[in-house]
Amino acid sequence: MAAHEMRLSHDKAQRQRQQQQHLHSFRSTSSSIRKDVSLHTTATDWTSLTQVFVRDLKLYDSYESMYIEGKLLIKPFTPMVGTTTILEDSNGDVILVALYNFLPEGLFGEESVPVASAKIPKGATVRIAAPFMKVFRDGSRGLRIDNPNEISVISSGKANGEGSERQLLLAAKNAGNQLVKTQKYLSAMEAYIGGLRSAEVVPTILSNRSQAYAMLGDWGRSLADAAASLTIRPANKKTWGRYQNAREKLLGGDQQNESIINHLLPFEVDAQANEADTKGKDLLGLKNDGNTAFQKQKYAEAAKLYTSALVSFGETERALLSNWALCCLYSGAHLDVVAVAAASLRIRPEAKAVVRLAKAIYSLGQAEMCVKILEQTDKALFEGTPVTKERDELLKDAKATMKLFQSDDNHFPSRDLGKHKHLPRWI
Repeated sequence: MAAHEMRLSHDKAQRQRQQQQHLHSFRSTSSSIRKDVSLHTTATDWTSLTQVFVRDLKLYDSYESMYIEGKLLIKPFTPMVGTTTILEDSNGDVILVALYNFLPEGLFGEESVPVASAKIPKGATVRIAAPFMKVFRDGSRGLRIDNPNEISVISSGKANGEGSERQLLLAAKNAGNQLVKTQKYLSAMEAYIGGLRSAEVVPTILSNRSQAYAMLGDWGRSLADAAASLTIRPANKKTWGRYQNAREKLLGGDQQNESIINHLLPFEVDAQANEADTKGKDLLGLKNDGNTAFQKQKYAEAAKLYTSALVSFGETERALLSNWALCCLYSGAHLDVVAVAAASLRIRPEAKAVVRLAKAIYSLGQAEMCVKILEQTDKALFEGTPVTKERDELLKDAKATMKLFQSDDNHFPSRDLGKHKHLPRWI
């Protein structure tokens, strides 16, 4: 009897071991297993998470209340679907990372590299919420991310990057322009936005000029400059403060979107400093001269020096913004066009950006405002440009629309100027 019980116990233990081995074999070879995810845009509450390390991760366990942090060692690449990179944590342990639902328009291959690199560049330090380790089709193990909100860049690593800020901006411009040629407008927008997020000097100058105009009591220009700065660098708290201050001084309790937009339109050109004061100066030199003038309470002089810096050296940022506006126009994101084209025009007036802004305003049902933009912008700005005919035809159409709907019985079907998709949400 005792021998029979021992045999039964032995057989039971052997079956349990076999089941565990089978389970381990199944879980370590299936590439179809993934954690349950929500692709909604709910932001991740990073403050509620605690850190976990690569060595602590177990296959197919989801660490919902934790995050993993590390540095990205390679440029991200997208062979077919998932964007792939490698993360190294503070212990020196590395792990493969694959991101899905990350790039627009099914972008993959070589043309995906600049767009993905703008979002998660090599050298960046990132955090990944609820890390989930699995086995991929090729047998390698790594983290799969299906919800882009579960990865956050906490440091871009630009100081240790491969190129200067100017080189990053030019690379983003070239990448975006190539994508526009293939009509991949959403992908081009990602490239332009990624490049602009690497900019520091131009958004700082715009923010500083906003403050100079505030000290002069010119709240319209102050508001427009702060909004432009935030379109490039949306997370800057100081600039948000300047924007809110200008908005309160200018509008008070009036929260109508039309009132805000009226103060962002490109009617008056900002005065520049004398040539004698700018000759031989580069972008940082003019910025520093503007700061010095501001500290001496010479606010008008400071504003002029900042303007000279933007006009002379902000061309790449201006072009990125204007091209971003074009992509928004093609995508039907007209409110985004208003924000981005207006920001472009705060760096330097330019005919294409004016027409793109006016088109967006007209598409939003604001024919009168469209006419106002085109008529009050200096005609000399359009002379000899490829958009002169486009400007004239748009002006003709807008005027005809105004005449058609002047009767009290007819109302143009104006769209509400609601919130646009991209930061900053200044509307």
